[in-house]
Amino acid sequence: MPPGWTPATSDDWLAEAARTLSGRSLADLTSTTRDDIEIQSLYSDRPATPPAARALDSQRIEQGWDIRQGRPLLSRLVNRAIAIDALRHRISDDLTGGATSVELDVGPGVAPREMGGALVDVDLASTPVALAPHASPAIAESILRIAANRRRVLAKGSCLGLDPLGEWARSGRIVESGPVTAWVERESAGLGSGVRVFTVDATRYADAGATEAQALGWAAATGVAYLRALVEAGLPVDDAAGLIGFRLPATADQFVTIAALRAARIMWARVVTASGGSQEAARQYQHAVTAAHMYSRRDPWVHLLRGASAELAAGVAGADAV
Repeated sequence: MPPGWTPATSDDWLAEAARTLSGRSLADLTSTTRDDIEIQSLYSDRPATPPAARALDSQRIEQGWDIRQGRPLLSRLVNRAIAIDALRHRISDDLTGGATSVELDVGPGVAPREMGGALVDVDLASTPVALAPHASPAIAESILRIAANRRRVLAKGSCLGLDPLGEWARSGRIVESGPVTAWVERESAGLGSGVRVFTVDATRYADAGATEAQALGWAAATGVAYLRALVEAGLPVDDAAGLIGFRLPATADQFVTIAALRAARIMWARVVTASGGSQEAARQYQHAVTAAHMYSRRDPWVHLLRGASAELAAGVAGADAV
């Protein structure tokens, strides 16, 4: 501290802020979210941060967050061979340009060899590959077989994208949980460390109009359902929790995004520990996605700013992948 310098107190900051308002009150700048949470204009004190809110993966601390680029892999294309080759080049350009993992949105009817063709330049042992939520067990099994044929185990951070409850919420198509759980139990022994099978996708709720609290509530409830199903199938709580990841929305409202992702981490830690799991297993894997509902068709020029603000918030909040 420089000689003669006195640190400002909370009262000093409040007085300085009030001075700039020309007689108005600081309360005039207070706003309220859709969840009736009051957002003050200035915070001078804060409660202690719960351990679960700052429980980051060591790899995330050492290497920064995983930058994930999404790409569609559709079956309705006319010239499939040309489309697959073009996708292969796009994925290669993404990874060369700074992305560190790939998310494939695989449509129905895509053959395993086509998935393998799109990922032919990707080292599956070092580059995480995520399947977008609503992937079927057949698609998840295909990516496992592709890795096995290359004598590889999927890299830590890979996600198989199973989200049957989210698919039901999105499309109304009911997916029987029994066969899905049986498949997961059968395949879980061959998965690499840090590979998630279930992806609880909260972005679909946010894009449908849910508030932050509502989206977190649906995500937590879905995670509990998957955890129970896996434990009932015979997996220990720690192993079951390690198979579940979360896909969460990030918006240009930086402070709300930071608070939401930290709250999600705390909620999941309480779920796992209350179920008998360890603190280590209670660490939530978070893949933050820039929310589609914050973008606009008529005012596209600020999309880079919105996306950058959301991505910064997700990184500050501790997301594993963005």
